[in-house]
Amino acid sequence: MLKLFGPSLTIWLLVLTGCASFVPPRPETSTIQSGRVGLLVSMSTTGLRHTHVGFTPFNDFSKHYNTKWDYEALNYEIVKESLIQAGFEVVKISKNDLFLARNDNLLEVVNKEWALSEQYSQQVEAIKKNNNLQALVTLSDIQGQFLHHRSMGALGGINYYADGAGLFSVWGGFFGIAYYAVPGIKAQVVLFDPLYRLSDYKPLDQYESREKRIMSTTAFTKPLEIKAITEDEWKPLQTELETYSRELAKDIVSSLTTVSSK
Repeated sequence: MLKLFGPSLTIWLLVLTGCASFVPPRPETSTIQSGRVGLLVSMSTTGLRHTHVGFTPFNDFSKHYNTKWDYEALNYEIVKESLIQAGFEVVKISKNDLFLARNDNLLEVVNKEWALSEQYSQQVEAIKKNNNLQALVTLSDIQGQFLHHRSMGALGGINYYADGAGLFSVWGGFFGIAYYAVPGIKAQVVLFDPLYRLSDYKPLDQYESREKRIMSTTAFTKPLEIKAITEDEWKPLQTELETYSRELAKDIVSSLTTVSSK
């Protein structure tokens, strides 16, 4: 999906991460060392996506690859094992019990305190009660947003959206094509007593930043055909995304067990 954005004189790349908002201070009591943690990993698409920004809009494309790599299952197993090793009992939450729309938040700040988002409050309350949960961890889709400006006079720049995990590439003139890894994961960690979205505090708050939503990659190298990436050519990027997921899982555990203010 693309949108016209406005005029520009230079070629540059930004990732829009939204405006800062008030986050209540995190109390010392907002940790748990054991207990039952719900885990939902909900990716709306399978495979990998490649979004490319070319020299002109006529060179742009977005292509989905039905790879054999199951990114959703991989992330579930990685996070589950990390939680179990830390001493938590993991309860698998079904998409039938809670389906998170892309980019949505489970909690919001109301009167300077955390509250369940109205859209999901009944579902989350039922999940908590039925499973006797101390916390809930969710991994869902997040939309990478890339603003690329061309020196094209009235045509200006274009907003690009990368839906799901995969590859983002951009034509860089004399320097050739630059490649970026797109994890496509929105991680949320909800503690129920007291009610806090721990993913808004260190170390998890960094994962929706520019550096985490689009990451320069040296693992992925120029494919033989940019519109027909092979399984073997995808593998280095898959390995890099798996490493990212393991780092994320480690920080999810840390967010539950360690107080670190934003």
